[in-house]
Amino acid sequence: MVLNERDIRLLGEEFNNVIWEPYVSNRKLKSKVWRYVVCPYVFGNLVSRRYVKCTLCEQPIYWMGSTSNISGHFKRKHKGEVVL
Repeated sequence: MVLNERDIRLLGEEFNNVIWEPYVSNRKLKSKVWRYVVCPYVFGNLVSRRYVKCTLCEQPIYWMGSTSNISGHFKRKHKGEVVL
């Protein structure tokens, strides 16, 4: 899946300022998938809770609150490469 223009606008008005960094939460992250994905930040603020990016293949992964899609990506695309 490739980000389209609408999705890029959701990431912030200045897409060039998007920095992909590990997800930071006030709660303890229990899932091991967070070791292998990064989230879009602009000026230190998380700008989209719709996509994360795989650090192994750079592919955007749709994320809507649970880690099911993220873990499914690793099971399909990176079987044997990561331990979940």
